[in-house]
Amino acid sequence: MVVDAAAGTIRLGTGPEVSIPGPLGAAERTVALTHEGDGVYGDLDRALESFDHEHLAREQKWDLLQSDWIGAHLDAIEPGWLRDASCEVHEWFIERRQDLRALRQGVVHNDANDHNVLLGGAEVVGLIDFGDLCRTALVSEPAIAASYLAMRAHDPLAAVDAVTRGYHRALPLRDDEVQAILPLVDTRRRVIAREGLSGLIHDAYGNILIVTGFLQGM
Repeated sequence: MVVDAAAGTIRLGTGPEVSIPGPLGAAERTVALTHEGDGVYGDLDRALESFDHEHLAREQKWDLLQSDWIGAHLDAIEPGWLRDASCEVHEWFIERRQDLRALRQGVVHNDANDHNVLLGGAEVVGLIDFGDLCRTALVSEPAIAASYLAMRAHDPLAAVDAVTRGYHRALPLRDDEVQAILPLVDTRRRVIAREGLSGLIHDAYGNILIVTGFLQGM
């Protein structure tokens, strides 16, 4: 294994040189999570259709269909504008959770963000971090990817559209799934906001500030 920390790359044996996951530029994020990148997640979900394991149905807060838990923590969210917006999204989720749970189910990576994508130049060559793998609504996959890309996008809605198109080419989405994309993006960003503002997912790249800025802009 050859690691070039300065260049941010790693080579395993005689294989291709790939980018180490980390803070990517705008162009790299687009590759990682839109047309080609999220197509990789669509290909992954298709490949996982026959995969089964008892722990896929475990309780975990990052499963969008298990977002009920946020309700007990809404009062702790600050500032007030973020708490009010989070309450609105949570009310939407509670009203429609039965419909959401009726959506097509499948095994998904469940953490489709640019830090979990390996790039070889401008090509996606691998995925990492399968710790949140679970069985849930398939549409959660593009919704999660879209939530992360939109955080750093000048046009968040265009970012959501690009991710959705990339996933749809690899694994066609149904009408009811497409209609659920934006609300599920909102649900994911509230989970991120709640976890981030409670100090649980701070990292070296200032992601909490990015999350807060994105939420203010929506």
